[in-house]
Amino acid sequence: MTRRRLLALLLATAAAGCTGPDRVAERRKPGGGAEDDTEGGIGGTGIYGIVTALGSLMLGDLSVATPPGVPVRDALGPIALGAIVPGDVVAIDAGPVAGTLTARRIERVDALIGPLVRRGAEVLVLGVPLDLPPGAAVVADGTRVRVSGLWNRGRVVVSRLAPVQTRDDLVSGLLDRAAGGGGRINAVPVTVEPPYRPRFAIARGRWDGTRLQVSALDLRGQSPFGSPFETPLARLR
Repeated sequence: MTRRRLLALLLATAAAGCTGPDRVAERRKPGGGAEDDTEGGIGGTGIYGIVTALGSLMLGDLSVATPPGVPVRDALGPIALGAIVPGDVVAIDAGPVAGTLTARRIERVDALIGPLVRRGAEVLVLGVPLDLPPGAAVVADGTRVRVSGLWNRGRVVVSRLAPVQTRDDLVSGLLDRAAGGGGRINAVPVTVEPPYRPRFAIARGRWDGTRLQVSALDLRGQSPFGSPFETPLARLR
């Protein structure tokens, strides 16, 4: 899938509010350019979706081998491969090795991190309503949680919810201009001016009840596959 097609799918998710696909892939040349959608290319593949099983990483019916020593991280820094569990959303840079699709780097991409708040029947993080899966564990009000899932009409359809120790709040997704002006990442207003064109971003900071006061921003290209391992979070001045 080309980079243009991937951006169109991400924009459709953000603008039209439709849930993104469980798996989105793009083919890239080694230099980062789009590769023809043909078999036998030597470029890599960007895979974005929900982990459904382990062994190798399974994303739906797609299996990605995970060799020893493959770099793994999230927005807070390096993590162990064993920290990736079913329900996590991941971005994987992969390529063929001896005929097997093999991960070269893996990033766990959290939709939100912040305190869980109950408001009537709604459960929210950073003001965003969560659609919890059936049988989800009960989490106490005020617990800081990491939210994995896909965005849908200003909500997150949660695939996994887990307590977290970090004190930073976080949102990831397309950074663009809010209807009333200013920046937003999906449904979360942020104190960052949006770029001319929407770009994938991960913002960290403090939720003040109405918007995220951003202290660190990882601004990438038009997809999650920017340079998550070469480019650390840029501290705002």
